[in-house]
Amino acid sequence: MGPTGLQGTATFANDTFTLKGAGAASIPLQMPFHFVYQTLAGDGSITARVTNIPAGTTPQVGVMIRGGLSADSVDAFIYFNPNTAVMYYRTSTGVSSSYQTASMANPASPTGCGWRVAASIFTSYVSAGWFNWIQVGASQSITWPVDLYCVGRQQLLG
Repeated sequence: MGPTGLQGTATFANDTFTLKGAGAASIPLQMPFHFVYQTLAGDGSITARVTNIPAGTTPQVGVMIRGGLSADSVDAFIYFNPNTAVMYYRTSTGVSSSYQTASMANPASPTGCGWRVAASIFTSYVSAGWFNWIQVGASQSITWPVDLYCVGRQQLLG
């Protein structure tokens, strides 16, 4: 979404998406970024395992759900930031984004992030060891359209 300067890639094999991206973030839920998606109707959840963060970079790698593909769509995004996990969300189309954070127990090696949406309640989670998940901020009530766009987003800064 938007010009990133470098083209990202995405592959799907053996029930696994692999994303590589580029871009420069100024505001996490605005363009440009590389976003690979599938549509979702109704309740659902997604998790992502982070296997490689190149040394000397500040990534924004995580999972997002969007109510549309325009820059100001309703959306929510959970990602890793140095020493913390961040959940950004926009509860209505065209309004400003809000965010909440959670400290990472082992910030040097985050391994998982995910979200769950049920009955319009969005909850995000992160893990430093894949088995111990912590909730990031409070769950949010978001009015989603019928069809949602979700899978993953990556920006690699550095």
